Amino acid sequence: IDDDNDGATDCVDTKCATSAVCGKLIINEVDYDQPDADTAEFIELYNAGTTHIKLDGLSIVIVNGNGGASVVDKTVDLYGDVTPGQYFVLAAAGVTNIDPAATKQALTVAIQNGGTLASPSPDAVLLLDPVNGVGLDAICYECPPVGMPPVDIKGILYPLVAGTPSTASDEGNPASPTRS
Repeated sequence: IDDDNDGATDCVDTKCATSAVCGKLIINEVDYDQPDADTAEFIELYNAGTTHIKLDGLSIVIVNGNGGASVVDKTVDLYGDVTPGQYFVLAAAGVTNIDPAATKQALTVAIQNGGTLASPSPDAVLLLDPVNGVGLDAICYECPPVGMPPVDIKGILYPLVAGTPSTASDEGNPASPTRS
């Protein structure tokens, strides 16, 4: 594929080989709501590709889905790079036990909480390459099986789920292990 439209196939294209469009940068984990005050929020990305990926120019877009629309709540510009098999953690000051090999960046804004148990409200995180107008990955949390509507950013609609939304839910109470 020629994602940057210069006539050279990506990953062979020297301009594209280290870009996130060519790489396999994914949202690996999001912790958006803790009991009491949210002091340990984080978004973890993972480089599942085989080349270094430059984060400069990429953004994390936090999307509020309250009221049935998808609205940009906050945008965080990323910087640095991630080697193959390495994690990038965008973390609030209260996050501990981050892999020492991970690339880290301070998260200075709150991640949109998804509502309450009685009244869930879908929200999402979008990994965006705004330079190329490409949504690289997204995760929707507390979403109905159909997901959330795409978010409009400068006239481009970005889907807020990667693949087919799951219908699985977490009960919050793990099953007791069976002992024999």
